Amino acid sequence: MLSDEDRIILAGGQEPWLGIIFDEVRHNFYVSESGSRFLIADLFCEYEGSRLGIGFDMILDDWRVEQTDNPKVVFRWGDIRLRAVGEPSEAFVRILQFTNDYSLKPLKKSKNLLCEAVALNSDPIKVEKEPFCCKIYFDDKSGLGYSAQLFFTIDLENKKAWFSEKDPEYNAFVVEWFKSLTSNIGCE
Repeated sequence: MLSDEDRIILAGGQEPWLGIIFDEVRHNFYVSESGSRFLIADLFCEYEGSRLGIGFDMILDDWRVEQTDNPKVVFRWGDIRLRAVGEPSEAFVRILQFTNDYSLKPLKKSKNLLCEAVALNSDPIKVEKEPFCCKIYFDDKSGLGYSAQLFFTIDLENKKAWFSEKDPEYNAFVVEWFKSLTSNIGCE
């Protein structure tokens, strides 16, 4: 359990889902020929005797800025791609499923999930030096009604990252979205 001070500093107040904090962050920055800057990262941790993991990628300099009436409040909209990183992702999904008894119709398997994200007063350009917190939207195009939201915090300077529950009623759907990645490991 994080102290209140740690939560404010590291997570902007968001509690890590099931207490899972990825504390091994392997990341690289990449600049494309067009000049866009990407963050590519694999996240790992030990949790209850299992090695858990997930990967994500995001373009850092392509987020749309939305100003509000309050100059201290700025929204940034962009995309985050989630992907499996082998057995650690399978273990991550098993932990999520074990702690929540869900039996939903499975989603179509996918190599990665491209999700829209919105950040409030977090700037992806500054992710190297400042924690970045956003809300990820899992957009249900399957017609199954699995739309969901989840918070995601990345703190590269402290080598930590975690997901935080948005609303408990989304949990079953979020698990299905993560599950859609895991049985497709190794596909071309």
